[in-house]
Amino acid sequence: MPPLLQKKYIVKVTHKGDLTFGMQPFSLVFTSGAVDGAEETLYWIGGANGDWNDPTKWSFTANGSSAGKIPDTGTRVVFDGPAGQNITVNVTSASNAFSVNVFGDQLLTLDLKSQPLVVSNGFRVSNQITEIKNGAIVFDSESTNELLVEFGQTLFENTQLKFNGGNWRVISGSKLDEVEVNTYVKFDMPILEAKQIQILAEGNLEGNFETLKFSESLTVNSVAQLKEGLTAQFEGSTGQFSNSSAVEFSNLETLSGTLQLISDGIENLEIKDGKVVLGSTSVEVESLELGAGSALEFSQVGTFTVLDGIISTASSQSKALISGLTEGSMLLFDVYKKLCLDHLNVINVNKTGQGIVNLGTGATIENASGWLSQDCEEVLFAKFESTLPAWVLL
Repeated sequence: MPPLLQKKYIVKVTHKGDLTFGMQPFSLVFTSGAVDGAEETLYWIGGANGDWNDPTKWSFTANGSSAGKIPDTGTRVVFDGPAGQNITVNVTSASNAFSVNVFGDQLLTLDLKSQPLVVSNGFRVSNQITEIKNGAIVFDSESTNELLVEFGQTLFENTQLKFNGGNWRVISGSKLDEVEVNTYVKFDMPILEAKQIQILAEGNLEGNFETLKFSESLTVNSVAQLKEGLTAQFEGSTGQFSNSSAVEFSNLETLSGTLQLISDGIENLEIKDGKVVLGSTSVEVESLELGAGSALEFSQVGTFTVLDGIISTASSQSKALISGLTEGSMLLFDVYKKLCLDHLNVINVNKTGQGIVNLGTGATIENASGWLSQDCEEVLFAKFESTLPAWVLL
């Protein structure tokens, strides 16, 4: 059948018999290809273990004879095997593909062997289990069309996912490994979770997600474009956060471990567990929340400014801590209000500003001025309100 022209078509559905009550459900299944489709399709016929770069491992048809060539920039690559078949494919040199498609019920391991695999059109995984490890998948295209990536439940180990050029849309994926964005990428999933997330100068990160969850690092370049209203969430052992862009994260949450805060770039800081280490001499947030056993630490003398309020949910068994490695750091709270915080200790950090922060009689306060340690009811807080006669305002 020759290719159809680009125009609107009308599909008419007729029924051979009589319809009950004048209606009957039916289904239409469409199979189509991309306008800028691949030049060829190569199927893996290499068995349980083989080399991507071996021309005897590929065929122009499923389960066919060898094509005598390997995939290149115009090749649609297909893996499609039955259940119970375990396949390991080794990429032993830099490789290319128009698209990669993993179908069937086989278990596929793609070992990149420290090599890059450059994909220019799409990546789709819909089999039971796929593992990709030890290298980089580079998504790079000159096409202006939206290009789809579907990782499904793919497992990643020591794998970089580099979006270098094109217009990409990631519609599924669980926990990714190292994500590098240097072009327009839209993630349509509730949470974008990865070990490392880096948004470079040409990066533009959009999508339906509301949370970026990372276990090692999250870095945003100063001219990168970022969706507004996002929450950054850290859960790991040690990590770093740096946002130099003009768009601030609405919240930065730490759930465990030690997170080094290289810049501010956040509106609210929630240390639910673990420790946040201030690596910048000046950080400003709207609010600070300290959970049980949490800690805020000044690695060098600096100022941490809170514009609205401080909340502590610590307990007597698991107190929170604000500390500095040396004396002289300041927590600036210049809002004229009284805060009574329980189970919070302070070492080497002075409280400045007109706001009153009382830590209670059981608090430990060492080498730190400006904090109160009284019963909350005994803390005097003068609040004056005055009304001028109307003639004074004339």
